Amino acid sequence: MTDTVNLGLPFIESSQAQKHVTHNEALRILDAVIQIAVKDMTLTVPPSTPTDNERHIVAAGATGAWSGQANAIATWQDGAWTFLVPKAGWCAWSVADATIVVYDGATWNEASGAGGSVGLIGVNTTASMPNLLSVKSNSALFAAIDAADGGTGDMRVQLSKETSGNTASVYFSDNYSGRAEFGLVGSDSFKLKVSNDGATWIEALVVDPGSGKVSFPRGIADLIPRGHISGLTLSTAGASSGFSVAAGVASDGTGVDLLALASAVTKTTAAWSAGSGNGGLDTGSIANATWYHVHLIKRPDTGAVDVLISLSATTPALPTNYTLSRRIGAMKTDGSAKWMKFVQHGDTFTWDVPVSDFIGQLNPGTSAILRALSVPPGINVTAIFHARCYTTTLASAVATLFTDPAATDTAPDFNNAQQIGNTTLSPFANLRIRTDTSRQIRVRSSFSDSGVGFTLTTDGWVDPRGK
Repeated sequence: MTDTVNLGLPFIESSQAQKHVTHNEALRILDAVIQIAVKDMTLTVPPSTPTDNERHIVAAGATGAWSGQANAIATWQDGAWTFLVPKAGWCAWSVADATIVVYDGATWNEASGAGGSVGLIGVNTTASMPNLLSVKSNSALFAAIDAADGGTGDMRVQLSKETSGNTASVYFSDNYSGRAEFGLVGSDSFKLKVSNDGATWIEALVVDPGSGKVSFPRGIADLIPRGHISGLTLSTAGASSGFSVAAGVASDGTGVDLLALASAVTKTTAAWSAGSGNGGLDTGSIANATWYHVHLIKRPDTGAVDVLISLSATTPALPTNYTLSRRIGAMKTDGSAKWMKFVQHGDTFTWDVPVSDFIGQLNPGTSAILRALSVPPGINVTAIFHARCYTTTLASAVATLFTDPAATDTAPDFNNAQQIGNTTLSPFANLRIRTDTSRQIRVRSSFSDSGVGFTLTTDGWVDPRGK
């Protein structure tokens, strides 16, 4: 008697007696192998009280009646176990595992394929290279396996790349045209990139993997405190062509971005060149007895921050690709084009040696006079100075009023004046008055003749530095 090749069904021979026996045996085999559903595939000991036609895939190392039947389909029929040896390609549903398994000729594997892998998977769509997995759905859910069910209760999705220079990211698109991407894009720094056309991309956020510091290459709209400045203290030894800027941070002049100087830098009066120890002048050559404004500058495409000095308080000649700036102070050269020494505390700048701007100015008159002090031009600052008017005219007194040029010109009297003098030893008044952009304050005296004199010495200034 011979059997069929695939299922091993016995043939009925032409001269065979009791043909029904062979026929019934073939039916039993068909019943066991067609639409296979087994209870499980992990048992090594046969159930003690199986039900009729109960099926199992015998696990390796089975004992008792299943001994030596690993991978076979065991069926309880007519009070005994029968075994069907599977062939490569047979499929079965494991009730216990709620999965379809396929026999590859040696072991049973989940229907995803031998070894748990498959070339392409499409869910509600057709998968094609390079998208080995394609899903078309209005939503997707990944749920953690609870600890009670043998899981950890966690859910983590991992995207792994081959090398640091490769990309592992999540990509968002509008009708398959890219608009945003975040992840490890071309490096091990976490990045967020955006695009309005799918072709040109802008890095909006970068997180350094070593320090955890976050940078915003294009700035943070509406989140930068306009006018913010901290640190960035200026200093010079005096009679020197070099100066230093301490570490600090400031918003740029338009409030678009933060300019952070990670460590102190030094600059000279030579032509500007990037980096500490190099020149800082934006254009031309350094001049004698001249004020220069100090600007913090930034190159957005690389994030580089540097320092520049300029005659201009508002429009320095920025180096190529440096598009952001913030004025952080001002300094003056002496008669040899060296920096005059000062001390800075926050917004207050104090001359190392007070500058006598006016000494013994006789007969100043009673009309308002604008007097330029030793403070930065091009901006409004609060001048810090001490001054006095005195008189040699007996029985005469002079009242002097010092005011902001933007305020109303007022005649001085003995009630509103800050300083009153009636002798050559009249005391000094220590004052703080806001200047115009030409370094000037208004001075007016109530009385004047050839015996009236005027003296003013500048101690320093308060510069809000763009606040």
